[in-house]
Amino acid sequence: MKNVKKFLLFVLIFLITFLPNIAILSSEEDEVLISQTFSSKTVLLNEFMKAKEELLINIYGWTDFDFIPTLINIAKNGVEIKVILEEAPYLSETQNFDIRDMLRKYGIDVRWAKEDFFLTHAKYVVIDGTSAIVLTGNFTYSSFSKNREFGLITYNTENAKVLRDLFYADFERLQFQNTNPNVLVSPIDSRTKVENALKSAKKSVKIWEQSISDPGIIKILKDLKDKGVDVKILMPVSSASTTKEYLGDSVLALPNPYIHAKAFIVDDSFAYIGSNNFTTPSFDNEREVALFTYDSEVINELKMIWDWDLSHSYSP
Repeated sequence: MKNVKKFLLFVLIFLITFLPNIAILSSEEDEVLISQTFSSKTVLLNEFMKAKEELLINIYGWTDFDFIPTLINIAKNGVEIKVILEEAPYLSETQNFDIRDMLRKYGIDVRWAKEDFFLTHAKYVVIDGTSAIVLTGNFTYSSFSKNREFGLITYNTENAKVLRDLFYADFERLQFQNTNPNVLVSPIDSRTKVENALKSAKKSVKIWEQSISDPGIIKILKDLKDKGVDVKILMPVSSASTTKEYLGDSVLALPNPYIHAKAFIVDDSFAYIGSNNFTTPSFDNEREVALFTYDSEVINELKMIWDWDLSHSYSP
């Protein structure tokens, strides 16, 4: 019986990972989880092509030119496209220049991110002010071929409006305030919201994270463990050993795919998907964006992927 369950789990993970254009919809079609390693680019482009009036893109790193033909066609159809790019991504200070120049060549308005932040690490898209996509990954080849990444498409107009307002505030170098409890924006409120979300755990916390070093977050996770909460953290091999020094056997390394995702599930009841690493600059000095989701279908798919990743991880 155990072997049958393992086989069924393998089949389900294979389907969501390798078949194109598969996205799990909630019963009300409010949210869609993007989780495919190879076909998530297609899902994104399909969403972009729904734009009738406006397409807003804020991305940290962009080296994948496969997006360009679709965006050119969208612009030719009269859709106004605006893009915010980080001018100097960490250790890749000039990687966005070619994309900026290419987009501008075709009349797309591209601006460097606000100088107020150490980095604009956020990755999100707003379509016609009525839907939005928040991503853990960038528009790079690694994101679509090597990494564990997630994206959340929201058709909730309140979420989309907040992200649209945020985009234009950053685009025009204006101030922004956030009152939406399900949208997280660094350095405004994501520290408080993430900390409170983690503290609320009664049974379990399942975390995918690329980097964990913030003392406040580490203390919260240690306190949860002391209270008997089952804390598990999946990380890249390159950072798992260091984090294990702080958080012990909660930390597990996943060799493949590379964990670039920033996501967690609390008590199997709600989840965070976004751009925050669990580092002090990410919460306090950078522009980051994330969403909380309570959608049961999204949570169930995340749990299924978690089980797969956990079964292929090891103690560093």
